Amino acid sequence: MKKGDIIKFGSYPQDANGVKFPIEWLVLDVKENEALLISRYGLDYKPYGNDPYSFWWERSELRRWLNDNFIKSAFSNEDVNKILISELKQKANPKFDDCCPGNDTKDRVFCLSIAEAEQYFSSDEDRKCERTEYAREQGDYVYARDIYCPWWLRTPGFMEGFAASVNPDGKLNFNGFVIHESCCAVRPALRILTF
Repeated sequence: MKKGDIIKFGSYPQDANGVKFPIEWLVLDVKENEALLISRYGLDYKPYGNDPYSFWWERSELRRWLNDNFIKSAFSNEDVNKILISELKQKANPKFDDCCPGNDTKDRVFCLSIAEAEQYFSSDEDRKCERTEYAREQGDYVYARDIYCPWWLRTPGFMEGFAASVNPDGKLNFNGFVIHESCCAVRPALRILTF
C-alpha cells in the first residue's frame, strides 16, 4: 500500500436506491504499520452540528454520527478492529484564530482539519470530490450543476456556528458553512492497520 492508492474497505449506500457497495478509499499517507485513508467520494450529507457550540469538533453531531451510526453501518466487527483510534489535535482556523478550536479528541473516524487538507493534498484539483448518488439524495444544499461537492472539515469557521470546508473547486473555505445545514458532503477519514 502506498500514497495515492485506492483501496476498498467496508461498505455504504451509494446509489440512488440506497444499495450498499464497497467504499473506495484514497490512501493519503503510509507510515510503518498504518495508513491514513479518506473516502474517495462524498458518502452522505449531514449537518455538522445543531447546538450553538457544536462548531467545536468535540461537541459536533457529525463526530458522534461518524463514530456511532456510520461505523456500525459501514464496517463489520472485524473491520472495526483494524481501525485505529487517532489522537486529533484541534487547531484554530489560521485565518480566524480568535475562534477557539475546542479540545483534542480521540476518534476512529473523523473529518480532516484545514492543516491536514493542505498537508495531504498537493493542490486544489486533488481536493476536488465527487459525491455518490446516495449522497446527492441526502443533501439539502446541492450544487446541482456541479460534478464536485463541498465537504466538511473539522476546523471551526470564521465565527461560532460555522465549520470550515472544502469548496467544489477544491479550494479551502476558511469561512466555512453554517453548521446546522446539510450543505456539505461527509468525506470520512480514518487510520487502519496495514499488516
